[in-house]
Amino acid sequence: MAKLIGVMADTGYGKTMSIVVPEDGIIKEDFYGGLTPKETLIFNLDGKEVPFKEYIEIFPAWKKEFGDFLTKNILKPKEDELIKWVKGAVEKKNIKNIVIDTFSLGMFRTRMTKESQVGYEKWSKLNIKFWKLLEDLQKNGRDDLFIWIFFHTEEGKDRDGNTVYYAKVEGNLLKKIPEKIITNMFFATKSGNNYIFETQANGTTAKNPPLLFNPTIPNSLKLIENTLRGIKRYINKK
Repeated sequence: MAKLIGVMADTGYGKTMSIVVPEDGIIKEDFYGGLTPKETLIFNLDGKEVPFKEYIEIFPAWKKEFGDFLTKNILKPKEDELIKWVKGAVEKKNIKNIVIDTFSLGMFRTRMTKESQVGYEKWSKLNIKFWKLLEDLQKNGRDDLFIWIFFHTEEGKDRDGNTVYYAKVEGNLLKKIPEKIITNMFFATKSGNNYIFETQANGTTAKNPPLLFNPTIPNSLKLIENTLRGIKRYINKK
């Protein structure tokens, strides 16, 4: 089945930038080391301009690598088109990485199109629609496909009453479901001036199998991809 990977954070903590960050976490003018552009599709559900657009336009090494990526590989489906477009993307054998940025705002935009409706049914349909999307992605038979699902965060409480941050969804039916069905969940944050991913629960619902990652790593999807594809079995080394 396709690999579902979650990344959650508030706005401004490096979720979208992680697409282009090299394994060492250092962006360079003369070298591109992020996800392979020709193998990557981004569903831009937030509708914002991607923050690495300027790098592609001004750095020759990046421009050569990306080509017409900005016009052909960044998609902005309407709310009623999302599931159909994602299913179509999954069928593209040349695509190895699909990024949904963000699942949270995709749900919110869909909710707002129904906000004038009254009653519980609109919430039920919203939750069923997005659960169906997650379920279809999880059941997909392409073992070579990575699906990166970005979330904003929501504050809640754990069983002991401590504050904890988890993936934000709309409606109660799907609350905390993403963490239950996604094995690899990362929390994007900062350490000083550095953008990082936390790989284990630390006031969040981040989680990964033991010994696979250090507690914190650079905010690089490429690092995660290479680790999970077996190019580097472990990075838990000094």
